[in-house]
Amino acid sequence: MMSKILPYKLTRIAESDLLQIKYYSEEVWGQDITKKYLTQIHNKCIEICNFPHIGINRPEIFESVKSIAINSHMILYALVDNKIEILRVLHKNMDITKIYSKKLT
Repeated sequence: MMSKILPYKLTRIAESDLLQIKYYSEEVWGQDITKKYLTQIHNKCIEICNFPHIGINRPEIFESVKSIAINSHMILYALVDNKIEILRVLHKNMDITKIYSKKLT
């Protein structure tokens, strides 16, 4: 029997992260490459839904948070109420611990 694929939801701040990625990428690399990159991020979110435990545990952020790399970015997510909540999509060079000494969502 196949396991159920979980839905995913973006937090407001994750939506903002994706918009910033979109605007920056369009300016630097153009619309075609940006569209492909955002599709890769979406596909990684689908992969997380299929395999929610695939990410690396990030207890320094919060006990239930995991991260997974996608090209130059990192997706931070948590399993909440039988769905994947995409918390942030951050550039891999950002100091995540410093960001999360402030607030998660």
